[in-house]
Amino acid sequence: MSKSFQSILCVAVLLFTGIGMAAQNALAAGMFPSSKTASDATKKRLAGFIESRNLLSGSQWDITAVDLNNDMIDEFMIREQHCAASNSFCDIIILAQSGAEYISLGKFYARKIMPANQYTHGVRNILVYNDQSNAFKQINVKWNSGASSYTPAEQVSMP
Repeated sequence: MSKSFQSILCVAVLLFTGIGMAAQNALAAGMFPSSKTASDATKKRLAGFIESRNLLSGSQWDITAVDLNNDMIDEFMIREQHCAASNSFCDIIILAQSGAEYISLGKFYARKIMPANQYTHGVRNILVYNDQSNAFKQINVKWNSGASSYTPAEQVSMP
């Protein structure tokens, strides 16, 4: 193998490694990929609900709409805006609309959460990034149909 070919091969490997690492960092930076922002009217209703129940501190939140159970009705993943900006740990809640009210589907203390590609009882699992020393390590949280909420995977018994 010639030296020029070895050099090109080495540069190619380094380039692809760098691109892969950049993509991984970009994924870690976003909390809710492939989801959409809630409408202003929905944000206002959710803010009123959050404040009335004192579910989160602060007064400004990132509210993302995502359909977790393929019923064409969005659920909402919510965290304080300052946490999103600094990628710090904070409380993150998942709410679903039930008539004129909202119900809590889960609350997590983490850097971020993301919908997983796996489902339990027809509901998407959630990846929770809550490791203090590794921003890329996550736990898989599954839907617990008996409790009507998300439960860490190791606590869910499968029938």
